This record gives sequence, structure tokens and C-alpha cells, in this order.
Amino acid sequence: MLLEIQFLQEIGRLNVGPDQWFDILKRDFDVRICPIPVQRIILEAFKLSWTRDPFDRIIVAQAIAGEGKLITKDGRIHENFAGALW
Repeated sequence: MLLEIQFLQEIGRLNVGPDQWFDILKRDFDVRICPIPVQRIILEAFKLSWTRDPFDRIIVAQAIAGEGKLITKDGRIHENFAGALW
């Protein structure tokens, strides 16, 4: 999620912004912008009561809605989403 990357850059946890990250991910891993409508993702996120973090809910819901995997080192996501990798 590009918005979360922006927030992480603003608080100093990342040294490059979302545009640069997206360019790297697109070039190296063929990552693309998700075509799933936001409303469908949010409806899926309503089902994820294991976290109060809205970004975690949205990124996991997006992976679920797209029947995909999620690359993350977040332990809580790994505990609650079988599709988490890393």
C-alpha cells in the first residue's frame, strides 16, 4: 500500500517514498497496482478483527480479495494470515 509507505517515509522508517518503492518493485518483481475495487477490499477488511491497525487490515484484505500472497515481516500478520511470506 503506497499510502503506508508514504507514512513510513514521513516518520523516518523508510528513506525513499512510494513512487521510488513502486518503481523498484515494478522493475524487480513485476508488481502492479491492484485492480480490485477499494469497496470490495474494505468489505473484506471488516472480517479481520485480529488487528486494530487499519493498514494491516487493508493490505491483508487486498491479498485475500485477490487470492494472492503478502510479503511482510510483520509477525502478527504471519500469525493470522496463511498467505504471508518472508
